[in-house]
Amino acid sequence: MKLNFILEKNILIQRLLISHKEHDGHVTDFQNEVWNQSEIKFNILAGRYGLKELQNLKEFREIPDFLEKIQSLDIYGRIFSETQKYRDYCQQEWERSHEQSEKVIHSITQFDLNRAMDVYIVHPSLKEGMHYGVNSILWGHEEEWPHYICVYLWHEILHEYFEKNDVNHALIQLIADNELRVVLNGGEYPPYEGHPNLFPIMDRVLPIWRAYMGTRAEDRNFGKFCSRIKEKFNATEKEI
Repeated sequence: MKLNFILEKNILIQRLLISHKEHDGHVTDFQNEVWNQSEIKFNILAGRYGLKELQNLKEFREIPDFLEKIQSLDIYGRIFSETQKYRDYCQQEWERSHEQSEKVIHSITQFDLNRAMDVYIVHPSLKEGMHYGVNSILWGHEEEWPHYICVYLWHEILHEYFEKNDVNHALIQLIADNELRVVLNGGEYPPYEGHPNLFPIMDRVLPIWRAYMGTRAEDRNFGKFCSRIKEKFNATEKEI
């Protein structure tokens, strides 16, 4: 798996402006400064207008110049510099762990991992991590434990291979957030890492998961395992 770590200025600006999470003072100061310069343009960049509304706003035509003005702000320069350093750090962390981690993921899933994806990096205080479209990830999150970046990049990569539903998301959490984390760092699960709302599903899947992981890697059939999970949940909630 090849990851291309990209710092794209306009994506960084947009994610800075739409963030409502707790983050460092630089980000709050940046939001306040852009808001004070133009509330309307702030809201345009934050995606708070519909297409019809935008067509009637003269400020919409001024956005390219406004973006250049934002990029000239001292506070933006500091955030951009910090994000550049974070991008380089993410790449180093990925290169440090990706060979071992890819072997773990492949041994579980048998997926073809010979592909490339783009990772759009934003400031780590934004606490972002999401599948960002085909072969793309949005990432920026402070590390909470060793190999955090590697584990959660794999989490987002796996979204590329699964249909979107809660059961599949729970499987991704078992594979990456928990099994891969424990292989790299030691420990055990449960207790789980990941979205707590998926923990009840993970509990129901766990006996089948344990049996699957208890077989030799060369004897595993991930397709059959997924079929068993589908049967379990189709019998009740029709979740897959």
